[in-house]
Amino acid sequence: MQAVLVMAACAASSSPSRAIELECVMSAWSSSAVHDQAGVDRILREAFSKEETLAWVEANLPNESGMTHTKDGRAMPTKRAEALCFVYRGRPTARVANEHDDGQGPALFEDVFARVFVATRDRLQQIKHDDHGTPEEKDQLVSLMTGPEGALMPGLFISQIGATPDSQLEEAEAQG
Repeated sequence: MQAVLVMAACAASSSPSRAIELECVMSAWSSSAVHDQAGVDRILREAFSKEETLAWVEANLPNESGMTHTKDGRAMPTKRAEALCFVYRGRPTARVANEHDDGQGPALFEDVFARVFVATRDRLQQIKHDDHGTPEEKDQLVSLMTGPEGALMPGLFISQIGATPDSQLEEAEAQG
């Protein structure tokens, strides 16, 4: 529930920067006391229902492979789709195309974070099923929890490149 509250507070901020949005996602992750795959699933489920995620995928990533699967004759979002919807906070993925990015599909850092999120969830699930209560497993859990943070830090750093207003750059160049 805390993750949803953090995400709601972040969504309420007016036009947050990409770095702030990523910080909000990380805050939601870290505020959730995630200790197993069920905790990750709970974050995703509380943030967006399966139906909301499917609608988001259809609206934002209709041509992206691996976003849905069929279960009991019904389309269901994959964990990657749920993680991307969470990372984007249900907002559009649209961005301006440039020479390095065609503007289609998930943006690099959001996709990396979502993939790390899912990989962490999958590994937590494996540890849960193989649980023997050993100190090694505790060490693995601690290591796993740093994965999303490690994926986020380069994203926060790089998202700030070019975020400095032109007036500040001109002032810095003038000071020489």
